[in-house]
Amino acid sequence: MQLCNQCPTNINCQTCLEFFEGGTLKKKVFPPLPVSLRDESGNSYNGKLIGISPVGMLIETNAPVQNYLVEIKNKIKARVTPIHKKEIQNLIPFDIVEILRKGTRDSRLSKKEYDAISTDKKQLVHELTEKLNADIRQQIRDELYIELAKSELLDRMTVGNSYIYDRGKIRLLSGNSFSFIQEKDLLPLMREALRNQRPARSVLIDEESRTYVDVHALPFDLYRGGFITLDISDIVMKEKQLLQEQWENYKDIILSLTKGKIHLLNQAEMKTLLDSYERQSYLDIDDAKQLAPMRSMIKEEVAIHGIKAFLPTLAVNEAATNALRHAQACRIEFWHNDTSVLITITDRGTGIQMKDLPKAALVDGFSTQQSLGKGFHVMTQSSDKLYVKSDSTGTTIGLLFNKSDTP
Repeated sequence: MQLCNQCPTNINCQTCLEFFEGGTLKKKVFPPLPVSLRDESGNSYNGKLIGISPVGMLIETNAPVQNYLVEIKNKIKARVTPIHKKEIQNLIPFDIVEILRKGTRDSRLSKKEYDAISTDKKQLVHELTEKLNADIRQQIRDELYIELAKSELLDRMTVGNSYIYDRGKIRLLSGNSFSFIQEKDLLPLMREALRNQRPARSVLIDEESRTYVDVHALPFDLYRGGFITLDISDIVMKEKQLLQEQWENYKDIILSLTKGKIHLLNQAEMKTLLDSYERQSYLDIDDAKQLAPMRSMIKEEVAIHGIKAFLPTLAVNEAATNALRHAQACRIEFWHNDTSVLITITDRGTGIQMKDLPKAALVDGFSTQQSLGKGFHVMTQSSDKLYVKSDSTGTTIGLLFNKSDTP
C-alpha cells in the first residue's frame, strides 16, 4: 500500500488505517497524541498516536519494531506487539495485547477509553455548546477553539510538554514528562514567577543522559500558573559542535600565522602539557597591590634557572593585570623541566570571546572589554611560546621561556 503525501497527519486521509486491526471502529487520532514507549530492557522512546481502535493502534516513532509498554496521556497503559506487515517508514502498527488497569486487565480498550482517545475535540466543543443561548454560543465556541489550537500546538511539539500549577500542586497537561525533572525542581521557578508576576526561565540538565531542558514558568494570577518545557539537547549539542569546530579552525589559523608560537589548547591538552613539568611554586592574586610583590617573585623564580627576568616579568604582569580586570582574581604558577620554564596565569572568569581571539593575538593594540586586551600582544612578543586554554570555567595563559635561549 502506497501512502499519500498527506498521510498520516491529514484527518481526511484514511490510507494508513488499513495497517492495523479494528474493522469499522478504526479512527484517525486528530491531532495526534504524544505517547511514550518502553521496551523490556527499560529503554524509552517518544512517539505520536496516529490511529486507534479498541484492539489496535498505529504509532509514528523512530523506535525499533518490537514489543512495548505504551502509555497514552499518562493514564492509559497498554502492552502491544507489532504487526509485521509491509514496512512503513516511521509508522508501526500494533495489536493490543493487554490493557493495564487498577484491579483489572483486558485485551481491548473500554468504550470510555476508546472515546477519550478517538473523539474529535472540535466536534465535542460543538456538541457541548449546542444548548447555549444563540447570542453567546459562537463566541464561546471561538474561545474554546483557540484554546484547543493552543493545546494542539503543544501536543505536536514532540520535544516539549506543559504543566498546570494551582496552589502548590503541579499536573501534567500535555506531552510526556521528563523522568529526571521533579516537582522540587519546578516549584522554586514558579514561586519566582508568581512573586514577580512575570515569566521565569531556567535550564535543567541531566548529565547522565546529556539531556538539556529549557523550562519556562508563566504566572496566570497570584496563585496559578503553567510551565512549558522544551528538550533543547540537540540544539545544545549542535552549538557545542559548532563552537568546537570554530575553536579548531582558530587554533590552526593562529598557529600558522604566528609560525608555531601561539597554541590554543582544550582542558585535556593543557593538563597533558602541565604533566610534562614539575610545579615549582604558586601565588594567588586578587588585588592590584599584589602585582609589585609578584614581579619580585618572578625575578627570583626565573633566576634559579638562569633566565633573565625582564621579559618574563613583563609578560606575566600583563597577563595578571588582564585577569584582575576581567575576572577579579588569578593564580600564578611556576613550572619547570629540563629545557624550559612555564608560567601559568589562571582565572575563573567567563572565558575569552572567541570572535575576538584572532585580533587579540595578532593585532598590536587591539582591546575590548570582554577580550584579553592589548596586553596579549605583549605576552606573545615577550615569550618563546604562548599557550591559551579558555572556556566557560575560565582562562589559563601559559608563558614558556626556554632555558637554552639565555646566556
